Amino acid sequence: MSDFIVDESRFLLDDDEYDSSFVPAGLTLPDGIIFGEKLDDAPQWQLYSSADRRFDLLVVKPELAQKWDDASLLPPEALMPLEVGGAEYYLLITPSSHALKRVTQVRFQGSQRAAWAFFSAMMRTRAQDTETSLRDALYCELFNVMLPCYSLVPKVADRALALNAMRGRNDPENLSSPDEMQGGGVSFSSFSSDLRAHGYEVAGVQPYFEPGEIIEDFTGIKKGSMVTGPLALRPQYQIFDTSSSSYILILEKLWAEALLSTSLLNMISLNSIPLGGHLVYALTLPRRKALEALDDRHYAQDMRSLFEVAQAVRRTRAAVPKADLKNALWVQDLGILLPVEFTSGSGDDRSLITEVLSGGPFAAGPMLDDVASDIRLVAVSAG
Repeated sequence: MSDFIVDESRFLLDDDEYDSSFVPAGLTLPDGIIFGEKLDDAPQWQLYSSADRRFDLLVVKPELAQKWDDASLLPPEALMPLEVGGAEYYLLITPSSHALKRVTQVRFQGSQRAAWAFFSAMMRTRAQDTETSLRDALYCELFNVMLPCYSLVPKVADRALALNAMRGRNDPENLSSPDEMQGGGVSFSSFSSDLRAHGYEVAGVQPYFEPGEIIEDFTGIKKGSMVTGPLALRPQYQIFDTSSSSYILILEKLWAEALLSTSLLNMISLNSIPLGGHLVYALTLPRRKALEALDDRHYAQDMRSLFEVAQAVRRTRAAVPKADLKNALWVQDLGILLPVEFTSGSGDDRSLITEVLSGGPFAAGPMLDDVASDIRLVAVSAG
């Protein structure tokens, strides 16, 4: 756990202003992040938003932080010591584009990408700790983990927690215990089946990797890392989450070669590897950046990332003028979209950006109405 000490000598707090918060609003970290409102709390932790809403800030008491460290649930650099008014805590910072909330508050809202990210974090956690109840856990998408709080609440089966995240607004909560669900664990097959039962159109594509499979031959992936679950399974590509800080994007040979024939990928180095009895191409991409289809969005947008999407639309349209971008794969790290249809697009990019702005479970919604026209203009600009 790395050092991150804040000088609190400048802060004078009245008791009635403190309001039982570990950290006062307005506290500024050395890197310029400013604490905003408190979002949630429990005896051992409190969750805050940064003042500009770009980050979520989890402040944890040392006893809980030590348990997570002992269980190797987080990389050593993730938790940073934080001293506030003489009290010692640990701080976890994640971008607000990635979920950080109680497991029981997670809802997929129709997004398979959100669902499989949740599944992946559960698989990653169970690889480290098979026994501890996750009912009181915090879902930390950035580090692909569920962080248990070790409270004395009765155990709930992992499958029940997953079913709760799938349920609709009026569906009852499932608090089934592991005994009531014959163990109640989660597997790829059971999770797929439950998604289908809740109306998700899960593709019948066989994944190249199984959860728990060790990978050592991908550039950029830490040696000994394991696949924790699929994030997207489509005929043209598959995306996998890992226990490292990277995703793996597998591109089917014909699709990859079609992309390589354009200016979208002709400057990108792809690794060719044999998988499933034939040759495919692979890329490793950072977990901190979006990697998702535009028709199955999950990444929580802010003004900066929405402008990036608009710029990616413009670049892609210039390279592939007739492509259909409605279900293209957004690769934020490369600043481009990868279309799966090259000749059937309408070219109505203004409507596409409007949908990204306002539609879907994790859209920016009305928050960015004041800049929406500028974002649409970037997408359709010829410059």
